[in-house]
Amino acid sequence: MKKEYKELYEDVLDEVRAIQETLDRLCEVRNKFDTQVKDYCIEPAMGTYLMNFYNGVENILKRVSKEYYQTMPKGESWHKELIVLSSVMLQSELDIS
Repeated sequence: MKKEYKELYEDVLDEVRAIQETLDRLCEVRNKFDTQVKDYCIEPAMGTYLMNFYNGVENILKRVSKEYYQTMPKGESWHKELIVLSSVMLQSELDIS
C-alpha cells in the first residue's frame, strides 16, 4: 500500500468497524422485534440504525472519492452522483464490463 493512502486506509477501517457495530446493534433490535405487536420504540431504533449504516457507507465513498480519485460531486444530487462515480471508478479499476 502506498504511504500516501495509509490515513485513508485507517479512516476506512474505522468506518467499517462503526458499520459493523451498527449492524450488530440492528440485529439485536431486530431479534426483539415482534411483527404482531406495534412497538413505537423498536421501529424508530431500527430506522436509525439503517440510516447510520447508509451514512457509514456514504462516508467511505466520500473519503475514497476525495483522497483517491481526487474528485467529489457537488450540487443537489451529489449523493446519487457519488454512488454512480464510485461504481464507474470501480469498474474502470477492475476492468469490469
